[in-house]
Amino acid sequence: MILIEPEILFETDISGKSNLAFETTKKQDLTKGKEETETAGNWKLSALTFNQLQIEKGRITYIDHELKKTYGATVGTLMATATSSESPTKLKLKGAYNDKSFEVAGTLCPLTAFINPIKAWPVNLTVKTESATLTLDGTVKDPLARRGIELNFTMKGKELASFKQLSGESYHLRGPFDISGRIADTARNAYSISNLKIIQGENNLSGSVELNLTENRPKVTAALSAQKLDLRPYFQVGPNTEKATKNSSKESGKEDKIFPDRPLPLDTLRQADADVKIQAAQVLLPNLPLNSLDISMVLKDGVLTVKPLKVALEKGSMDGHLSLQSQGKAASLIFVLKINKLDISYLTKGHKSTEGLEGNLDADIDLRAQGSSIAGLMRGLNGKTVLVMGKGRVDNKYIDLLGADLSSSLFRLLNPFRKETQYTSIHCFVSGFNIKDGVASTTAFALNTDYMVVVGEGEINLKTERLNLSLKPVPKHGIGTHATGKLTVSLDELTRPFKLGGTLAHPSLAVDPTQ
Repeated sequence: MILIEPEILFETDISGKSNLAFETTKKQDLTKGKEETETAGNWKLSALTFNQLQIEKGRITYIDHELKKTYGATVGTLMATATSSESPTKLKLKGAYNDKSFEVAGTLCPLTAFINPIKAWPVNLTVKTESATLTLDGTVKDPLARRGIELNFTMKGKELASFKQLSGESYHLRGPFDISGRIADTARNAYSISNLKIIQGENNLSGSVELNLTENRPKVTAALSAQKLDLRPYFQVGPNTEKATKNSSKESGKEDKIFPDRPLPLDTLRQADADVKIQAAQVLLPNLPLNSLDISMVLKDGVLTVKPLKVALEKGSMDGHLSLQSQGKAASLIFVLKINKLDISYLTKGHKSTEGLEGNLDADIDLRAQGSSIAGLMRGLNGKTVLVMGKGRVDNKYIDLLGADLSSSLFRLLNPFRKETQYTSIHCFVSGFNIKDGVASTTAFALNTDYMVVVGEGEINLKTERLNLSLKPVPKHGIGTHATGKLTVSLDELTRPFKLGGTLAHPSLAVDPTQ
């Protein structure tokens, strides 16, 4: 049978019944003899079978009314051959999906399996696109209803980014990939993937995934582990995104703000449920390498809970939890984090603007907020932060990046002998803030260097992003230089109180005339 430019429609209704599930006539009673079943004048056509089915320039559409999904593909040529109605079908297909060409070759279940599935049939197919190859090997009992699936799969390709045209989704990861596993249906519209292995670049991820589509919201359950996870490509900002961000800032008149007022994508919290556990020996984030990551994320009914969130670094550790709940257009956030003996230089490796900062950091952060954007969360922020840094130092050239006025004033406080040393030593830094309704007030603020002790007090208004901190320097005894034994600035200048004002985006440090 040869079909020229056909329109072929497969459909399943909300109960999963296919339009190919034809009603059959009542089966003949085999206990009766031939004479009893045949009456004079009645005759019956023998079964009509085809040894070859050919399609030229056709279109195939599949509509799943239960999932409210429609899929369509064009067929250039299709050739299906079988020696009998019960024998496997050899398939060759050339077509296109989303204007992306593909080829299919292999062995499929008999054509009768589509009409009357009675047993598991072998399937062995290879699907090729311009940049990837997918192989399927196993058995399927009811292809149209997606039941009785037991398939091993392997997908290899040049890069995931090439799948945008085929699937309509964007993938930031580039480079060769190799994905394999075994997929099976566990119930109606429920599937499991076992022996999952994902190799992409230096990433090597393994584990299991379950997908349940029976409820209104899909649910994903996964347990994954990896030796190395490089997530930096996910955080890349393209030129279009950067341009859109700048335009959005200009339109809102807040280009000088640190905290963006763009609405958070809270709708995504209500689109699915998830229970994901990830363990990784090493995780690479932008400018932040992590070791021994142990994280458990649960998303249910629009509430995201991350607990535990544990990271053991080469030097130091982090332990915390997070809760983000969608409440209409706003979100409720709880964030708790404890940091112990964290090596700042380890965190800043490869980050040129901060690689000259050294020291160990302890922190206790407990924050709660409600809002529909980052700026909104800051306006309603409550909680506390305590930071303590032990002995360390900062390269003087990086303080220059703060700007001439601010950096010269800072050096006057921290290191009067700027030109004679490369680093400013820090013996201790303590910072504590109580935060109420978006206003952070100091509970402690002290900095101890070789030459100065600086004590501060005041507040940071997170609603307006205004700074209002007073800094009082106290010189240490015996300040001098090895070269001249004289100060480069007067003692009067060193003991003047300073005011840190301006905004978070544009801070300013000047002598405080009120003190």
